[in-house]
Amino acid sequence: MSKVRSITLDAWEPELLKVMAELGNDGVNRIYEANLDDNIAPKPDAESKRSVREAFIRAKYVDKAFVIRLPGPKAPSGSKIKGWSVRKKTKRVISRSGSRDESHNDSETDLTSGIMEAVLSVSTNSNKDSDSGLEASSNDVLIFGTDLELPDISRSIDLESSEESSSEDADDSKSTTSWEDMSKLDPNMLLYKAAQARNLPVMLEALANKAQANWVNEEEDGKTPLMKAVETGSLATCEFLLLNGAKLDRTDKLGRTPLHHATMNGNTGQVCQFLKRGADLHATDNEGKDPLSIAVTAANADIVTLLRLAKLNEDMKEDGGYGNPGDDTFHDVFKDFSTMASENPEKLKRKDPTE
Repeated sequence: MSKVRSITLDAWEPELLKVMAELGNDGVNRIYEANLDDNIAPKPDAESKRSVREAFIRAKYVDKAFVIRLPGPKAPSGSKIKGWSVRKKTKRVISRSGSRDESHNDSETDLTSGIMEAVLSVSTNSNKDSDSGLEASSNDVLIFGTDLELPDISRSIDLESSEESSSEDADDSKSTTSWEDMSKLDPNMLLYKAAQARNLPVMLEALANKAQANWVNEEEDGKTPLMKAVETGSLATCEFLLLNGAKLDRTDKLGRTPLHHATMNGNTGQVCQFLKRGADLHATDNEGKDPLSIAVTAANADIVTLLRLAKLNEDMKEDGGYGNPGDDTFHDVFKDFSTMASENPEKLKRKDPTE
């Protein structure tokens, strides 16, 4: 992983642990070392010189020389591919013994195994997606994102507890996102759809293909991938985007920031997540509404509490003085909310204290 911290001195945030559990070193290497080439830079071993190591690291992470590029409109068999979609992250129940139980079985088969294989899967079903209107017959629709074996850390982390959004609708029951025409297959759109699918390996694949974390989808009110991720209620998806350069001050065509969207969706965990990262709680949308006014109108007690506490902490910092007791309170409360959002999100799905 690219984020390195001390094991003994630092307390890792729950959402960061979820990102690490979703990807792991093996998952990252499957993407960045998918197409190793000694002619570009040989992979170093324990005896390699520093110059060899530096050349490989530069080729791997800076030039992304070993990443497999996105496919064209034809399948390996030569048949024309009609469309593509991204497989949504499946529900996994991790038992105390560490075993996983899949909530459903996909009827789609993978081209191969591994990450590009995690990225390219072809549907073998004949079906029709009502959202896109695309007809799908055998071997004509690309499905990005197969279920990869999770790293060992996932055995002690509940990956799914924070992935439940209070704004889920009928479309969330589908195993993939709506189909898109192959003309729309580019790294930016892939990142956007993968964020909707909560599929971190595919998101990483898109970024490795030079997707922009703050790309704007003009066809959906100017939303960014982070705003789309908010709709899913997934802390890990949002954290992954933030770690890779997503900005909290970007607005859509309605003037709404990611914090606005999190508040409107009632996603307390994400509101906490964004405020910890310094989101502007005073920003107003085109209707002059800030996140606090939206939360008050919706009678969302937890979000109102977080926003008011963040504002109080700001005010106390502006007043100055020796030491800021409000800062400690702020961090303690937000730590509690972060833990609850990760481990017991159902407790945050309430709008007022009487519920």
